[in-house]
Amino acid sequence: MLAKRVYVYAVLMAACLCLSNVRADMFGFMPISHNAGATADAVAAQLSLEVTQSGPNVLFTFRNNLAPGFVVPSPLQSSITGAWFDDRADILSSLMGISNGTGVSFSPGGNPDNLPSGNNLTPPFGHPTGQGNKRVADFWATADSPTASKGVNAGEQFGLSFSYVAPADLATVLAALNAGAGNPTADTDTLRIGIHVQQLIPPTGGPVTSDAFVLTPPPAVPVPAAVLLGVLGLTTAGCRLRRFA
Repeated sequence: MLAKRVYVYAVLMAACLCLSNVRADMFGFMPISHNAGATADAVAAQLSLEVTQSGPNVLFTFRNNLAPGFVVPSPLQSSITGAWFDDRADILSSLMGISNGTGVSFSPGGNPDNLPSGNNLTPPFGHPTGQGNKRVADFWATADSPTASKGVNAGEQFGLSFSYVAPADLATVLAALNAGAGNPTADTDTLRIGIHVQQLIPPTGGPVTSDAFVLTPPPAVPVPAAVLLGVLGLTTAGCRLRRFA
């Protein structure tokens, strides 16, 4: 099932690339759980990650319906409340800083210590701890309390800055991100990033819930919402993926 979803999102992102100039440092997200049903797929259209050089470090900027990421006219209620890094390429050295946007407040670490639903991936997200099936991410940061309010809601962003493990650089990071997003079964030389999104409302109504997301293959670019939804519809119809101390 996950392999099929990877294929669907790969086709979707490839179609998007045909409509705009490629940004090798911009990524989208896809859900790996569907507690909110189709809402999870729809919310993915407004989530983005930009990877840039910031002084001597690499900066990961997470956005929820905020340019230069993906922007849709009527964003759905959602709040990014955590980000986790599975650094199998061993290229990130230390979490150097957190850049909280207006209304956002994240801190290093926090609970949980691994991406929710991370075991849905192959291989599972994070590294083994020797405690049964428990795994832990290499790095992570979570929203402060109250979580949904301090998370990244529509129109907001936050960033995480990391130092490199020599001789890694931005190109190395981008290559590892592409390897992890493009091949969900890759076990080495990959950098996988996942986020947890809360405050999702299922299409049928009911209580709010949450879902987990990981990067989509390949690198993506912002496209008009109408085009994105149209491509998504065509694609899905044709188919009936160092612990912070």
